[in-house]
Amino acid sequence: FLTQYNALFNFSDPIKRGFAEQGSKVTLPKLTPDNMKDVNTGDLTNGVTSIPETIGNCTKLEQLYIANGLISKLPWGVQHLINCTDVEIYNCPKMENYPNALNMMPNIELLNIANNPQWTHEVLFDGLTRLADGAGKEKLQMLYCGGNNLEEIPENFKNIVKFGMLDMSYNKIKKLHPFGKGINFVQLFLNNNEITEIPRDAEGVFCGVADVEDFNFSHNKLTKLPDLFTWNTPYVMSSVNFAYNEISEIENGSGYHGIMVTTLDLSYNRFTTFPALFTETANSGVEQLNLAGNPPGQNGLQEAGVPVMPVVGHRLSGDGVS
Repeated sequence: FLTQYNALFNFSDPIKRGFAEQGSKVTLPKLTPDNMKDVNTGDLTNGVTSIPETIGNCTKLEQLYIANGLISKLPWGVQHLINCTDVEIYNCPKMENYPNALNMMPNIELLNIANNPQWTHEVLFDGLTRLADGAGKEKLQMLYCGGNNLEEIPENFKNIVKFGMLDMSYNKIKKLHPFGKGINFVQLFLNNNEITEIPRDAEGVFCGVADVEDFNFSHNKLTKLPDLFTWNTPYVMSSVNFAYNEISEIENGSGYHGIMVTTLDLSYNRFTTFPALFTETANSGVEQLNLAGNPPGQNGLQEAGVPVMPVVGHRLSGDGVS
């Protein structure tokens, strides 16, 4: 199984000999359900220490991947890489500061700066704020920034108008700002943070939801299931995950706008009664609901036709639970 997903398990013989001759040792990653990274944070797999400024002459370069090495800074010459769309600065523990040269690159569509916990919140927040006002703000579509120390997502991230995927999982985020209806994420990962509320703008919108497939706020500190979606839409989301929060009620109560989703995960929260709104006709867009790990109430689930908590994978319809 591991050899299918991790290149470290399939090094060729010449590379293995090279490591042996240099006295280098590569530690294989410890893959668990909570850690599917290709390399453990801080472990290195190459000895590259620097990149020359003249890399800017490689104007036809389309992908620049720098990961798991000793590089300490990114040369300003990268701003001349006008055809470079994919950039990875992943797990570079010697790079003490966010590389602001990234913000000068005009055509980045995919940026991976995950697993750089040596950056403080202040350093990373400043860099990301500059990124959202930078040369590539109208081109960036995918940003991986998990496994860092970010405590707040910059308010000007709404400037990144083509955002389709944002991964800010495994940070220390406490404060969010609305993206507005102009930002329609396909995938949004804000799991494993310290989020207590999801703010809305003057129109009551956190972000556009017409294109959402995966929406993950699990492992946070929310106390209410936020009213972000609607059942009155032709679009059906694949997965919405609010597991492992502190949710005990639904925002707006009977005024909840509903949700259209294949799987809604509310497991390991604090519901004591079955959230009957999901069995009412006007809110019946949930195909599978996971309530595992919630404390059982005395009457709620029996009244809904379900024996006891938890409810796992039940299919919901306007007629109740089946």
